[in-house]
Amino acid sequence: MKVAIIGGGMSGLLTAYRLARNCSVTVYEKQGKLGGLAGGVDDDDGTHGDKYNHCLCCADTEILRVIRELNLSHDLCWRVARQGIVQNNTVVPACRADDLLRFTSLSFTDKIRLAGFFLKNNLRGESGDLDNVPARDWVIQNCGEKVWEYFFEPSLKFKYSVPGNTISAAYLWARIHEKKHGKIAVFAHSSDGLIQGLRQAVEKDRGVFRLGTEVTGLKRQGNRWHVAGGEGETAYDCVVYTGPYSEAIALCPAIPAACPKTALPVEYLSVDCCVLRLDRPLKESYWLFMVLSKGRASRVVIDTAALCDNPLVYIPVYRPAGNKNPSQYELCLRESFEFCERINPQFKLDWVKKHYFFSDTQVEPVFSLNYVRSMRDDPEILPGLFIPELFRERSLLKTFNSAAIKSRIIAAKIQAKYAGNHSNRR
Repeated sequence: MKVAIIGGGMSGLLTAYRLARNCSVTVYEKQGKLGGLAGGVDDDDGTHGDKYNHCLCCADTEILRVIRELNLSHDLCWRVARQGIVQNNTVVPACRADDLLRFTSLSFTDKIRLAGFFLKNNLRGESGDLDNVPARDWVIQNCGEKVWEYFFEPSLKFKYSVPGNTISAAYLWARIHEKKHGKIAVFAHSSDGLIQGLRQAVEKDRGVFRLGTEVTGLKRQGNRWHVAGGEGETAYDCVVYTGPYSEAIALCPAIPAACPKTALPVEYLSVDCCVLRLDRPLKESYWLFMVLSKGRASRVVIDTAALCDNPLVYIPVYRPAGNKNPSQYELCLRESFEFCERINPQFKLDWVKKHYFFSDTQVEPVFSLNYVRSMRDDPEILPGLFIPELFRERSLLKTFNSAAIKSRIIAAKIQAKYAGNHSNRR
């Protein structure tokens, strides 16, 4: 059975890895290298790093299983590190519910309500009926106006410029439910080891990678899918499209008509990220900081020095994908230095040995009420066509672990539903 996978990022690679043992797999990637948002940079001095930070925790069992299967567990650095909230140039630990009692902008009653809110939702196993509940209403009902204004609204503004009453509470629950505290892992040098491990496993099973090949058309004829790209058109039994849904419907106009529930316009986020290579930790034992400012979007600053011996500081800025004006590099760099000084007033420019700037569009959808309602319990959009982005996986979030879960489910469905009918076709 022949399967085309469009997109050579982590989602596409994991799906190819799951399918290549039993199917003839071809991966199309328009860039000249694999990895997508999981890709990295190699410096002339031999150092490596990811464009964007990718950390794992003990709860990420699906991707950790893949890493073990590829014999790459030795590449992971596991360390206990803390998260902190930065307020008035002071770092307050934010690892446990009782740490929130130190949050100075809230009354004692509000702190108790906030701590109880986190405890309750960390124990809650599913988002349940929160899909149709605005995030703002959910927080105010449980914690009050002040908690929303001083804590959650700046956190949401870190990513979204839209009002909190348009974002689904299910997204906020997923963020609360992340286990990104305690023991955290990152790859010692970069995620490239995982990318190359997946590629080698797929090629060992005779999978094919068509790098630098942009797919320009996708249509169904009879019971097969025809993928146009490169020098011509190739027929496949199934297609897995791992890119944004908005690009999928541009390639295949039949999708909206066949799936009216998912025909609504999807808003996306773009990201600009300043990465600093420091010669020391920004602040000992901390890896993640939420820098809060009343009336302004908060910023998340990630320092991998607490997690591995490859100290990189990530300061991402999100913007609507429709905004065609990326952040100016010089301005982004100055703001990054400002946030480093707020975290550690002793920060000096000579700590910075190198800096980078990365920018990507349509990195993830906006989890609005409309978008979350449109997500599906079945990844198969049309017969033989699978789009992971629209598939409702428990966590909602776009992570390596979520990609691994979706790839396993999609591969199992393809093999159960289609492989038996095409067992001789490779």
